[in-house]
Amino acid sequence: MGFTLSVMVGPMFFMLLQLGAERGLRAGATAGLGAWVSDSLIILLIYTQISRVRQITSGEHFIQYTGWIGGALLVIIGGGGLLRTLFKQTDGSPKTTTLPTTAWGLWVTAFLTNTLNPFNIFFWLAVVSGFSARPLLNHFDALLFFGPLLGAVICTDLLKTLLARRIRPWLNPNRLLWLLRLSNLGLLLFGLSLWWRVGV
Repeated sequence: MGFTLSVMVGPMFFMLLQLGAERGLRAGATAGLGAWVSDSLIILLIYTQISRVRQITSGEHFIQYTGWIGGALLVIIGGGGLLRTLFKQTDGSPKTTTLPTTAWGLWVTAFLTNTLNPFNIFFWLAVVSGFSARPLLNHFDALLFFGPLLGAVICTDLLKTLLARRIRPWLNPNRLLWLLRLSNLGLLLFGLSLWWRVGV
């Protein structure tokens, strides 16, 4: 399940790909850490407060509010970066993203991107609800289940970032610029799709 989740193409996929190719493993891992902490807190919250979480997520405007905010974040990041790359000349260093340059900024951006995606919340709600429905559930069982799941996510996210960095020597400036354009476009499209799916 962890590996399946990791290969799903979503906003974090493009963010990690972009950071890995442009800034390297450290920047990608920093952003990944924000997403991993987000996932861990979501799992912990749902696991410990399953009835309350179900009540909140079943609210009339929950999907709309989180979808609007999360979509806006992705549109700003992806759209701004795309506009900058469209007018960028291939000078050999096409560092043209709207992602923060500080470690704290990357962590917060990834954390919010992951947390404000209502479909990510509902994914974990479905997983945790299904697992909690099993008999004789205890904390050790939960640790055995969610620990390797999150471990698989972390390992594959780091691998994406590392591979993106490794292929950079084979990318000339023009190809790297197009890679950045595609990753920014991916973030923008996910933001617009999120708006459309929640009924903006």
